Amino acid sequence: MVVPRLSALLLILAGLTLSSITASAAVNPFKKTKDYQFNDSIAWYFNKEGAAIKSGSEQDGSDILYYHLNINKNQLRLRFGKNDPSGELENTRDFDDLEIIDVSIDGQRLKRFQWCLDNQSQLSASLKQNSIVANGTCVNAGGGDFIMALNDETRDQLLKARNTEFVAAP
Repeated sequence: MVVPRLSALLLILAGLTLSSITASAAVNPFKKTKDYQFNDSIAWYFNKEGAAIKSGSEQDGSDILYYHLNINKNQLRLRFGKNDPSGELENTRDFDDLEIIDVSIDGQRLKRFQWCLDNQSQLSASLKQNSIVANGTCVNAGGGDFIMALNDETRDQLLKARNTEFVAAP
C-alpha cells in the first residue's frame, strides 16, 4: 500500500515540477520590452532631402544606444544605432530577434501598424523579425531598421503627434 501511494505522490510532484519548468520556459526573463518615445519636447530636424528626423538615446553600460525616427514622403524608419548619434547605416545595431510590439501616436495604436500585424504571413500579436507583410508595407529585417510605408494620412498624423511611441523587444 505504501509503495503505490509513494509512486503516485512522486508522479504528482514530477508533473508539478515539469509544468512549472514548461511555464517558465515560455516566459523569457531576458526578453524585456523597451519603449522608445519621441515626444514634442524633442524637436524635428529637417534634412536636405526633406525628411523629418527625431533622435533619442540611452546609456547601456559603456555604450550609448541611439534610436532615430526618420519620416519622409514615402516611409517611416526607426533605426537603432550604437555609439553613433548621426544614425548612419554602417553603425546600425544588429539584433538576433527584434520584435516590434506596438507603434502608437498620442496613446493610440497607429492604424497602419495594425494593418501590418493583420496582414503578415504568420499572424502574431507583434511584428517579428523577418516577418513578411503584404505589399512590403512593414519591414522588420532585424538589421537595426524597422520600416513602414506611409500613406498621406499616417504621415500627417506622425508629424502632428505630440508623442510617438515604439514598443519593441530587442
